[in-house]
Amino acid sequence: MPGLAAKPVIDIMIGVPSLAMADKQCIEPIKGLGYTYVPEYEKMAPERRYFRKKNAEDVATHHIHLVEMNSSFWKRHIRFRNYLRAHPEAVQEYGDLKKNLATKFIDTNEYANAKSEFVKRIEALAVKEGE
Repeated sequence: MPGLAAKPVIDIMIGVPSLAMADKQCIEPIKGLGYTYVPEYEKMAPERRYFRKKNAEDVATHHIHLVEMNSSFWKRHIRFRNYLRAHPEAVQEYGDLKKNLATKFIDTNEYANAKSEFVKRIEALAVKEGE
């Protein structure tokens, strides 16, 4: 997202027809690209399959989220993205929030939870706009 403050990790959401298909056909090929499959995150988010890739210094560089296309998870994330694309003031607000929270939280789960109120507000606005 142009202009959005972000950590230096590329998040990729890939739409798949079904998670059952992803389990059978996608996990091993993605691992073959150097990603680590992290199934323990499915306890928190069973609607996705999560992978991460780290560099030689063991620092995360990429995340992949396999998600069923047209699932509520997929739709929420696409609406959120589209809303930010259409509202630069929301991008600025989100960036400021992220910078502030990054100084308070080292744990990525706590950081993500702290963003939840903002994200839910934007998702609601996106639904109102018909995104």
